[in-house]
Amino acid sequence: MKKALRLLGWFCAAGIVAASSLVVAALIQYFRNDRPIEIPAPRGPHPVGRILADWKDAARDRELMVFMWYPAQGGASGKRPEYIPGKWGELKARGMFPDPAKRLREIRVNSIENATPDEGAHPVLVMLPGMGRIPADYTTLAEDLASEGYVVAGVTPTGSARPGVCRWPCRAGFRTSSVESRDSATAR
Repeated sequence: MKKALRLLGWFCAAGIVAASSLVVAALIQYFRNDRPIEIPAPRGPHPVGRILADWKDAARDRELMVFMWYPAQGGASGKRPEYIPGKWGELKARGMFPDPAKRLREIRVNSIENATPDEGAHPVLVMLPGMGRIPADYTTLAEDLASEGYVVAGVTPTGSARPGVCRWPCRAGFRTSSVESRDSATAR
């Protein structure tokens, strides 16, 4: 019986040492990787611009937040936007450990905020993410498509994209435009 208890004690001690080693290794890796995340550069020939638009349809009392990535004029330069702007970024960082939350705020995107659009006609892709996601979660894909000449309109579904993040009006830093409804346009 004593032999069995002694053997059990050795197994417990070995388990504690193994678990402690795993925790120490995870902590070392966690702090060692503390550097900003860089999104891959778009592969296309165009620089990429990005705007956030707040579209309102007063006739139907509807409002949409739209992320727009588009081909910008050649040689465009300027400020890089936040990866996940404002309240959305704050909410995503909440509940994270301090280092990942800091890295989230430091993610470098390739698009240029409010860059002058490239001239000419460009095909438009409408991106409507689901499951509580917002278009900024797909920045790499959207920037790559815009660099190839597409305009990507990423619609943030009101009421399903991270509920409670943005209660209307939530317009700070967004372009606002009115959208006339088809019903009111045909009634004239």
